[in-house]
Amino acid sequence: MPNTVQQIEAQIQILETGDDFAKLGALGQLVILVNSLQNESDIHILIEACPEILKYLNHDDAQMLSNALALITALLQFSTGANAIFASIELIHVVIGIYNQYKQHDNVAINALSCLTEAVRNNESKSKALVQHSEFASILEKNGVSEPVLEAAADLMCSICQNHNVTDLGLNEEKVVGFINDLCKEVSYDIRGRALLALGMILPRRDHLHAIVAHDSMTIESLKGGVAQSDDIDVKILSATLMKLFSKSTAICATIAADLAIQLQ
Repeated sequence: MPNTVQQIEAQIQILETGDDFAKLGALGQLVILVNSLQNESDIHILIEACPEILKYLNHDDAQMLSNALALITALLQFSTGANAIFASIELIHVVIGIYNQYKQHDNVAINALSCLTEAVRNNESKSKALVQHSEFASILEKNGVSEPVLEAAADLMCSICQNHNVTDLGLNEEKVVGFINDLCKEVSYDIRGRALLALGMILPRRDHLHAIVAHDSMTIESLKGGVAQSDDIDVKILSATLMKLFSKSTAICATIAADLAIQLQ
């Protein structure tokens, strides 16, 4: 049986010579193979093929786009070499465009957001490029977007917010926090947990944004409910952490801060 590297070589050959149906399958198979690799050195031949893989982001078939995005995401997760090749800010622009065009197509939308999540992870310049992009606001729209896509969007917010050196997110800063705040009120614990984590990373460094969250009565009730429930321990801990932050904040209404302090006793 061919080893993983040989299997990768075979799939790359299909990308170069096969028809569209075969190429679609090859992209999907490569995602599986990358996720099964143990050593980054084994991926060298696929790294060489990265420029060819990027071409599939211009394809007009949704499934082809979805598989190409999934493969780029897998490469970004696994390989520092891939991060170097996909370092161009242009990738951010292309993937945002794909998301805007296919946001009602869950597979493409989720994979586009996942690709952005990995592209900006621990990368200040890419985070700024993403947040300041003219079409970034579309990612902050909840209407008509499915729960799985919102969950992927929440992951992206975490990736943006974990860049501790990002001190200025530009004109969209309040919109970002407002969107994350809205996600905190979702029924899904998966979405809420990610949103709370994102707020927990960004708000301690931005006192001026506390009021956006703390002065939203629905969010405060959601935080209290998060502390009271026992179904999701992460939501419970993160909710309590934010309540503690707000209870000591001088940037919000003193009455709200005092109420939160009492709730935590």
